Amino acid sequence: MSSQKQTVPASPAPPQRSSLLRLLLLFCCLAGGSVAVVFLIHTVKDYNRPGARYFQEGIDALARKNPVEAEQRWRRGVAEDPNYAANSEQLGDLYTEERRNAEAVTYYSRAVKLTPDDGALLMRLARAEHLIDRDDLAYPHSKRAAELLPENAEAQGRYGILAHQQGHDADAIPPLRKAFAAHPEVSDVSEALVDALFATHDVAGAERTNEEWLSKQPNNPLALIWRAKISTLKPPTPENLKIALDNAERAYKAQPDNLEAHRILGQAYLNLNRAADAKKVYEDGLAIFPFSVAMLQGMVNCYARLGDGPNLQLVAARLKELNTKLDRLDHVREVVILHHGKDLESNFQLAQLESEVGHFAEAQKYFDQLKKDAPTDKRIQSAAAAFQERARLYLQGKVRVIP
Repeated sequence: MSSQKQTVPASPAPPQRSSLLRLLLLFCCLAGGSVAVVFLIHTVKDYNRPGARYFQEGIDALARKNPVEAEQRWRRGVAEDPNYAANSEQLGDLYTEERRNAEAVTYYSRAVKLTPDDGALLMRLARAEHLIDRDDLAYPHSKRAAELLPENAEAQGRYGILAHQQGHDADAIPPLRKAFAAHPEVSDVSEALVDALFATHDVAGAERTNEEWLSKQPNNPLALIWRAKISTLKPPTPENLKIALDNAERAYKAQPDNLEAHRILGQAYLNLNRAADAKKVYEDGLAIFPFSVAMLQGMVNCYARLGDGPNLQLVAARLKELNTKLDRLDHVREVVILHHGKDLESNFQLAQLESEVGHFAEAQKYFDQLKKDAPTDKRIQSAAAAFQERARLYLQGKVRVIP
């Protein structure tokens, strides 16, 4: 999406009045009869409605590089003529450009109610909903957009990605194939298709897709990770082990802050009985991802291979503690949902657990809400302060889960 403020009109501007009248008179002469008269009445009525006037005034303001005035005109159009969809659509586009995504969702939703079969509009609504973390809404809208726009690669890709993220892999694969065929260089689509094929146990299909992806983007870290991952599933011949290691090392070098690059490279070293090298990779990974189960499990495997009993016990204990908290977190989330987020105690437990397992964005959201719900609760104030300090240390790279 361009960073420019100017918004492309969602629909053509109404023609000038003189041009419109000439067109209508010509139509009447050619068509004649009651049909032409009805058409003339309805068209002039539509042109004269307030929504059309405010729509054009907004377009003119935008042409003068005055988005504030354009917004005001379109808002007046929505207020005075709420059934005229173009103003709501323009506001959705404007707010998307300005990254006011929640407002974009509001106005795109208004427009969709009036024009429910506009695939391009549904696609823009789904994108805005995704940007405010409402994939529960984006998924059905993206699905409908894909149905209305079967040849549109973006619509197919967006629906396929969301279907995959929602766990509907069998439904995701056909639209992802369409999007991939049109644009195999788009990493999000390519990765989602490989992952969906892998999840449905079509390893051969995943490998073929990954090879085509690599042919277009030979240095893409995500594609390299998948090449390494698939190679580790094959018989552990020297050739397969070498392919896995080479691709894992390339991915790790290209994207050293990628958790999966750490995991797959560490596993590649372990597969070659290079436990000391694997340990270094997992240690580096823990410095970046101190709450990663995969990194801790990798360290456990390394210490077991190296025969380091004391450190094995230490890391295994930390891994058990983290897994216990994650299990507890799943339970507390269910309790919060059961109480519709109205139970202060379960909300407090959820905020603390999210913080303790490193889900800082989620913890921040819950603590902010708790402070609104119970502004004088000293226990909440103390826990929120402790969380802020933990988050600060984490951002500074000072959080260590093992000595």
